[in-house]
Amino acid sequence: MECLKAGRKSGDLVHALPYAPDLHFGDLKSAIADMTNVEGSGKYVGPPSSTAGLFIAKHIDFSDSVNWLISILLHLLGVAIGLLALELRC
Repeated sequence: MECLKAGRKSGDLVHALPYAPDLHFGDLKSAIADMTNVEGSGKYVGPPSSTAGLFIAKHIDFSDSVNWLISILLHLLGVAIGLLALELRC
C-alpha cells in the first residue's frame, strides 16, 4: 500500500503484479530444467509478469526482510526521480 500511495504522490503510478503460485506453478515443471516458462503442450501459461514472479520466488531467498523497488536511474544517472526520490521502503 505504501508503494501505491507514493506512486500517486510522485506521479509515477505503480500497481501490484499478479502472483498466484497455487494456480499455475505446477504448469511450469520441467523434466530438464528446474522450471520452464511454458507448459508441456506449448500453450501460453499465464501473464508473463506472474511467471516472472514465480521464477523470482523460486530462486531468491526471501527469509530476510527485502524491499524491492527498481533504482536503476539512481545508479546510472546519480540522481533519483519520481518514486526513487521518495526513498521508499515498500
